[in-house]
Amino acid sequence: MVWLILTLNVATALVAAKKRVLSYAILMLETIFLVTGQAFQMQADLKASSFTAYAFSRITEAGFRQSLWYVLVVSILSLGFAVFSDGYQSPPPLREEYRFAPSYLFYFLLLGLECAIAFVLIVAVVGVSAFLTTSRPGAVPGATLFIVLMSIGLFPLFLKVAYKSPVQVADWACFVIALGVTAGFSRLHVILYSFALLVVVYYRRGWVNRPITFRMVFAFTISGVLLTAFFFGFGALRDAQNYTHGSIKDLIQYNMNHPEKSLLSLDLTYRLGVEGMSGLAGAVSEAREKPSVVHRDYGVQIALDGIAQLLPSFLKQLVGEQIDTIEDWYWYKKPAGNVSPGLETSFVSFGWFGMLVYPILVFLFGWTIPMKLFTFNPTPPLMLCFLMTVGCVPLLVRGKVSTWFAFSLAYCVIILLIWPLFATCFCRVPAQENA
Repeated sequence: MVWLILTLNVATALVAAKKRVLSYAILMLETIFLVTGQAFQMQADLKASSFTAYAFSRITEAGFRQSLWYVLVVSILSLGFAVFSDGYQSPPPLREEYRFAPSYLFYFLLLGLECAIAFVLIVAVVGVSAFLTTSRPGAVPGATLFIVLMSIGLFPLFLKVAYKSPVQVADWACFVIALGVTAGFSRLHVILYSFALLVVVYYRRGWVNRPITFRMVFAFTISGVLLTAFFFGFGALRDAQNYTHGSIKDLIQYNMNHPEKSLLSLDLTYRLGVEGMSGLAGAVSEAREKPSVVHRDYGVQIALDGIAQLLPSFLKQLVGEQIDTIEDWYWYKKPAGNVSPGLETSFVSFGWFGMLVYPILVFLFGWTIPMKLFTFNPTPPLMLCFLMTVGCVPLLVRGKVSTWFAFSLAYCVIILLIWPLFATCFCRVPAQENA
């Protein structure tokens, strides 16, 4: 059955690529690696044993088999949505278009704000020593708020690309500072921002209207390889800090000397670092063995948990008991820090009905909204809000649905709060002056 699921996933990615829905095609590739790839390894383990353990999830053979049916239905629906839905259509011609043309004062203020946020994050919230020596500095209480705030440095480049305006050195400076600081705390956010940039470049810089050539395929392949190499390479260096300290050379040497503890080992990554299939299979296994612990909340816990994640640390302390109650509603318990992927979250919250909810949610934000976003011409703040929401879509596969909801909402709030600074930087030009 795993081979059938893989075939459906590949077919879905190809259909999405043919219809020029880049975001959905990438989500299918992410699913192939995180879910289907892990399923192959788990299936091999369960041939020799009645149960196995992946990423702190105990998985029985019966639970794994039932979870495959869950994924199979999700895969069939995903392919069906792709086959019977319209792909990208060129937007209607406009008389006027927006251009984003900030002044030097704008860049001065934005760079100053970026540096101030970075300083507070590294020095006051996390501490320089913890930033340099700990494997997960982004897990320090209060750090997430400032990591998300750093995203304001991405907005000038995104808006320049979205509205076909000339990109300047200052745009890249804002972008590099934001991405560089974020990379030190959260590899996942770097993936999200890169995903958003790739999508907006593809649709707004004319790539979508070009024939699919070897050069285009090669460019996207290289981009994917570089992002994957960063995710696992930088992650391996960070994780090595759990076992040793020293220079980057020492961390590299540790990974080479202890491949059994390195994220560069695919076997270890699937067993400890990936929760794609293991989360769902573990939840199904526990539901079979302990049916008394199972209770459905039908999305209520997802919404409330997402809102709770938005609260600053001092507010979380004030409503700590309520947050604990919300977290207890999630009946499938795992150690802190272990990610609950979208498939697992959908099953825990909705039961078997989740195999309908999950693909609809992924299709809505991975296909429908991106096509509406780039087929029509929304106003700049709406464009940026939708773009950041689309950029967070990989969290639907890799993380909890509530985490995707929280980050999507957080970025929209930040955009609306900071927008007065950006609003004065737009002008309208006749459409025939397109660059």
